[in-house]
Amino acid sequence: MLHWWVVEKMDPGISVQNAVGTGSLRSWALTALFWVGLVAVCWLGMQIVHESGHVLAAWATGGSVVAVDLHPLHISRTDVRPNPWPRVVIWSGPIWGVLTPGVMWLLARRC
Repeated sequence: MLHWWVVEKMDPGISVQNAVGTGSLRSWALTALFWVGLVAVCWLGMQIVHESGHVLAAWATGGSVVAVDLHPLHISRTDVRPNPWPRVVIWSGPIWGVLTPGVMWLLARRC
């Protein structure tokens, strides 16, 4: 559900009635732009966390990271050569991608 106070903070001229009801094209465009931007930033953040798991595992197992592709319009990729423990490097991306946000969430709840 869209929190309309976010839209109002972006542009004080937009009222909740305009955003919810028969709003103008401008309010619809601002809302769409907000959500597209939010999804793009979240997607890039997810890629960074996931690929950092691969990079950390490659370094920990003695591999050498050749390249990391983090373009938002590509499927992210980490190239490791040589890769002495490929299964560890492969599985560390999803594992790190689950553990990192979970630990951050637990730490945020304690504060």
